[in-house]
Parts: sequence; C-alpha cells; structure tokens
Amino acid sequence: MHQTTVHTTAPEKKSGSGALAFIIGGLVVAVAVIAFLVWRGSVPAPMEAAPSEINVDVDLPRPELPTVNPPTVPTPSPAPAN
Repeated sequence: MHQTTVHTTAPEKKSGSGALAFIIGGLVVAVAVIAFLVWRGSVPAPMEAAPSEINVDVDLPRPELPTVNPPTVPTPSPAPAN
C-alpha cells in the first residue's frame, strides 16, 4: 500500500498596515523640523557696548509727616491692701 502525504503551509499574514510606519515617519519629520528651528545656528547681531559710567539723579521732595501726639501711658492702680 502506498501512502501519499501532502504538506501545505499557510501564507504568512501581514499584521496591520502602513499606518504605524506613516505615524512614526511623521514624528521623525516633526522632531527634525523642531531641531532645525532650535539649532539652526543663527548668530544675533552684535550689540553696542553699554556706557561704563551711569549718572542717575532723582530729585524728589521730602514727604511731610503728619503731626501726631505721642501715646500716653496709664498710671498703675494702687496695690490691693491685705
């Protein structure tokens, strides 16, 4: 008697689609654009040197204080007699 064995393998399934790759690619591009904007190497224009001597003169009138009578201290009451 003759026995015939047939082996079949199922084709591999691809899980998911290109959506995850698209999202990761978009994130990589976004990070690259932000890095370019932050570190693009622009040098600000040189500023003029500030003067080394600064003279500030503020002339204000002296404030007037109100006239207030000093507080009075009450005299102590006599000690009780026992």
